Amino acid sequence: MFRLPRSSNFLGAVTLLLVFFFQAYTYDYLEIIELRPQSTHMWRKTDCASFALNYYNEGLNPFETRMHNEFNDAGQSIGEGPILYYLVGVAYSIFGPSEIIYRVIWLAIFFAGLLALQQLFFKAFQSLFWSVITPALVFSIPVIAFYAIGFITNVPALAIVFIAWYFFYDFIKNDKARSLWISVLFFFLAGWLKATALISYFALLASGFVYLVIVLKSNIFSVVKKYWMLLLPLVLNAFWYVGTVVYANQSGNNYLSAKIFPIWQMSIEDIRTAVEEFSVLWKGDYLNDQTLWVYMALFALAIIGFWRNRKLFITWLWLFSFLGFGSYVMFFFSAFEHHNYYGISLIFLIPITIFYLLNVFKNDFVVTSSIGIISVWLLFQNISLSDGQQDFRYNDWPNVAHVSRDLFDIEEELNKVGVGKNQKVISVPDQSPNISLYLMNRRGLTNFNKLHYSPDSVKKYIQKGYQFAVINNAKEKCQPYIQPFLGEKILTKGEVEVFRLKLD
Repeated sequence: MFRLPRSSNFLGAVTLLLVFFFQAYTYDYLEIIELRPQSTHMWRKTDCASFALNYYNEGLNPFETRMHNEFNDAGQSIGEGPILYYLVGVAYSIFGPSEIIYRVIWLAIFFAGLLALQQLFFKAFQSLFWSVITPALVFSIPVIAFYAIGFITNVPALAIVFIAWYFFYDFIKNDKARSLWISVLFFFLAGWLKATALISYFALLASGFVYLVIVLKSNIFSVVKKYWMLLLPLVLNAFWYVGTVVYANQSGNNYLSAKIFPIWQMSIEDIRTAVEEFSVLWKGDYLNDQTLWVYMALFALAIIGFWRNRKLFITWLWLFSFLGFGSYVMFFFSAFEHHNYYGISLIFLIPITIFYLLNVFKNDFVVTSSIGIISVWLLFQNISLSDGQQDFRYNDWPNVAHVSRDLFDIEEELNKVGVGKNQKVISVPDQSPNISLYLMNRRGLTNFNKLHYSPDSVKKYIQKGYQFAVINNAKEKCQPYIQPFLGEKILTKGEVEVFRLKLD
């Protein structure tokens, strides 16, 4: 069989890097990389950024997972694995806190995942074209383009899944136990970062069982004995996420504990509303009407291939990945109404479908050539769609700030008037846990903590030592829950006013 020289593999990696830079430039990354967290899901972005900044603020204690919001008078909250936030905190301690550093780390992890995918496809097919076009297709999806540059962990988790699959493929081809263990490690890390990233891992367990025990009729005990380590990501992540639930119940703070949002808990009307909201708000972050039909055609071709190639492991892997897609949507259905990033893990279907089709139709030049032409068309369609979505999300109504933009650069002025990092503040109006607090780099409370429900709540926190109120909307200072407690005004910056708190 004809094989390309090793230099072609290096050329593929360099080509991917150039394509990556081209796509990043098209998506306006040169401008976005300098921006503070903003646009769609600014709420969730500042939650993540808050963890990283607090690691830096609190001396890099790896066991001190906290945000700026004082949920339980300690700010501690546990959800997904915090290792990447800690990595950012370490980088801050070296270079100084800057969201550019945060974004660069996210992009580096993402590119490492794309590079692993490129290497996997090159090893599998000895093709420069397929080794570059496949990761480029992943990067062309608008929701990936939007989140790959920070702050939410879904894209890094997907990238780590690609790395896990690279090492698993190396194990399959070369029977290297070391590669299998490395693959297990990366599957664990991906699930630890984001439990939803484990869709392909569960597909691996299911397809491996069917292929080895049912198709090849291997003894189930010998299979478990040989591949028992593949269960470690499941066991370890189960311990972690059960632990987050236990912590939430004990602390009374379940903000980030593991949850599902299943379709069977929704009414018919709720389901209809969720579908309509997704179509209006988020569909364009994945596809348009033209690409939808193309993806459906590729999936139909894959189903046809299934009936012709049921004795191949890759056939079962694709099938269970596809079934995992459907199961995941059912388990998290209501989340898709309000969150576009919940679909990031599903992007794995693109490379696994291409890999599967190239395997089952490898001797059919017409089919593989057609898939290649379709892939090029999809790439340019998606890049154009991503470019438009980036412009929309940063220059239209999705980028209307949830709080005054005067908070974006207020930290130094707070220092000058004596509002230090160790002094807790009440920041209103802000319905989120951390947006305004993170932007100011101050610990405290917001309307998320139900301050505006009763004047007694503000009084209670003044008695606990809260000294300052940061008001970023003039109308808010007249509200009865806060107005009686506003003392001397010590700072005005645009829409933002800072007051000392007082008790009558």
